[in-house]
Amino acid sequence: MRRVVPVTVQDIAISTKSKIPEFPVKNLNNEQIDLVTFYDLRIAFVASAQSKDLQLRWLKNGCEVFLKVLERGLCFPERLRRNSQWKNFVEHTNWALKVLFNLFCYSWDDSVEPNAKQCMVLCSRIVTIKNIDPSLEQSAVDVIAVLPLSFELLTPKLQYIEQKDTNVIHDGRDMTFADAVLHALERRLEAESSERNELLGTFLTVLIRLSSQVKEARRYLRLLVIPPLHATDVERRPDDGAELRNRMIRLMMSISNTQDLVAEFIFILCKKSVNRFVKYCVLDMRLVYWLIEAS
Repeated sequence: MRRVVPVTVQDIAISTKSKIPEFPVKNLNNEQIDLVTFYDLRIAFVASAQSKDLQLRWLKNGCEVFLKVLERGLCFPERLRRNSQWKNFVEHTNWALKVLFNLFCYSWDDSVEPNAKQCMVLCSRIVTIKNIDPSLEQSAVDVIAVLPLSFELLTPKLQYIEQKDTNVIHDGRDMTFADAVLHALERRLEAESSERNELLGTFLTVLIRLSSQVKEARRYLRLLVIPPLHATDVERRPDDGAELRNRMIRLMMSISNTQDLVAEFIFILCKKSVNRFVKYCVLDMRLVYWLIEAS
């Protein structure tokens, strides 16, 4: 017969066979619950960033907890907008996204594909919220960029009866997400900040994968990024101007960790045609060297 050893903590005898007492959530008010949730999510983020074993275990059994945080936030999309008074909603959703990034970025198992698809859909819904908080937008795009899934899920084919005025439709596909990501990138480019430019990698990665995997998305994005040139366009340098194409070419010419991603994105929009790429972008020999390496 195994001996039960009593453990005394502050004059309270606890058997080693005793169950761990549940946290007294029922005794907390809403403010206290929000605070506990906030610190739980922050601790989960730190833990998931440090332990490979924990990442895989949570990915297989625990991912649903963080997905539920996203679902809860999406039930009240107005609370996730820029300058929202509901800071707790924004913070909880953001930390849950950061945990999910750690789980999907560093670990993978085929058994979690259903959760990964759900995560991709939830993150895309966050990105498409109008006037979304920029930190949530960034975190959601970061997660989508690391998911090893087909991006066709983000641009579903639509039947005529499914089309709504609120959706961006192109070639029979819903381009709402593609449009939202491109405009999020454009807003950040307008700031002309070198520090912000370093954070554009995941936006460009998502756009590259969309353009590579979904031809309708490539056509739609090409119309917005490199529309047909007019006489006034060819009279000035391609990096001179305030259009999206001009801003992206300036970023491509800058010294940053995103210059190759911009070049790859535009090259894909040009259907990997060197002649088209030269027509829209080439300014000096640096781009010619990039084309030689990419070929």
